[in-house]
Amino acid sequence: MKLKFSGFYGDVMLTSVVEIAVLFGFFITYRLLAFFWGPDGVGVYSLIRRAIGLFQPFLFLGLGVGLSRYLAVAKDVAQRRGYLQAGGYAIFIFTLFFVVVVNLFRESFASFVFGSPSYERLVISFSMLLVGLVLHGLVYSFFRGALKVKSFNLLQIINMGLVPIIVIFVVQGKSIEVLIFTTGLWTFIGGTFFSLYFIKDIIAPVVGITRHFKELMAYSLPRFAGDMVLAGLFSFGPILAAHVMAIRDVGYLSISQSLLSSVGAVIAPLGLVLLPKVSKLMAEGRENEIKKNINLLTEAIIQCSVFLCIQMIFFSDTIVLYWLGLDFIEAVPIIRITFLALLFYCFYVAFRSILDAVKITPINTINLGIALAVFVGLSFLAISLKGFSILIGMSVAFSLALVCLGLLTYYSVRKIYPEGVDRDVAGLKTAVLINALIAGATFSVKSLIGGHIYLLIPYEAITALIYLAILYRLRVKWVTEAIRLF
Repeated sequence: MKLKFSGFYGDVMLTSVVEIAVLFGFFITYRLLAFFWGPDGVGVYSLIRRAIGLFQPFLFLGLGVGLSRYLAVAKDVAQRRGYLQAGGYAIFIFTLFFVVVVNLFRESFASFVFGSPSYERLVISFSMLLVGLVLHGLVYSFFRGALKVKSFNLLQIINMGLVPIIVIFVVQGKSIEVLIFTTGLWTFIGGTFFSLYFIKDIIAPVVGITRHFKELMAYSLPRFAGDMVLAGLFSFGPILAAHVMAIRDVGYLSISQSLLSSVGAVIAPLGLVLLPKVSKLMAEGRENEIKKNINLLTEAIIQCSVFLCIQMIFFSDTIVLYWLGLDFIEAVPIIRITFLALLFYCFYVAFRSILDAVKITPINTINLGIALAVFVGLSFLAISLKGFSILIGMSVAFSLALVCLGLLTYYSVRKIYPEGVDRDVAGLKTAVLINALIAGATFSVKSLIGGHIYLLIPYEAITALIYLAILYRLRVKWVTEAIRLF
């Protein structure tokens, strides 16, 4: 699999390791939240994170992707500084304005997001966490565009992995508002420290900053719509649910979505590294090098995702019992429904950056808009049906929307690079057949594993190795190429 990227595989592997570490941090954070603050605390924390996910794209206006792309293709230091300052100052101004407005109208904001003005006390904590995460995202985009892979990974593991866990131990026994505010504060401090790397570029005089801003926005604004729709896809459900369900049930829905997006983060390193890399290749006229590897990437995503999907569905109860405790067992059906869409979500996560890099047309935005329309329509249908669980209905709506998104993403990729559809189908058949056999074995041993996580981990490790060994024996190309690299 010779992409001829300098250090490409090292970058992807490092980013993968960091994202897996952050995933473990996610599990530990929610485990501690459940222990110290219970289901209601988890519900509030999850809802605030979903709300931030909804509003943050408004503050970035697609500049997170735009900055990464344009910093990567900047011809000289002056141009890079122009992009950095134009994007950075814009995000700062938008965030400041939003935070001031939200705090001036706290009751109205609390009613909209949390379902009741009695949650007004959460707005200040929400604001602090939002500011911290915005700065984190901005600095992350700077490093990503500059291809400073080690730097953005270090920032990620500190702010997203370690800070939440450390803060929980420091403020345990205090209110959930204190926890959220303190997490935001230290995330902001971490982002500020890492931003010092770019301090010369931030304060240096720049000519034509307005021109750089217009150029960034011409690319970024269509992506902003996509960011908004994606945020809506993950945030609309919990926010709507807060108006028709108890906060505990909202937490179940948020947890299932957060777990799915966290597992999808294992695939995310491909996109994080691919966007600037592919953009650079496109600028250099080396598109053929991209085409050669689409088939391998597609086959790998399909076959890995099918395995993850089946194993997560089987062991959702074991994970929840160990992770959050018996009080959250009612979340298991919601998690299983959500994970039915894992294959489709992973495909979207892996290929969205390629679509952004090779096409100016905002293909992802169009696909996301269709998926969100499916989700909203089915969600309101679930609410209107009497005698039917709203929570189950909204979970089904979310999964079907992700299925729609994954299929549209696949269609878009294959419309640009049409060679390889037959191979994709063959790879899917192989994955389904092998995993059907593995599922039979898993069903047989599940009762022995029960709720014992110390049995589940080695079982999953052994099963994954057996799966990869079978694929290797079948001479599946992405596996043989990956092994050859080592």
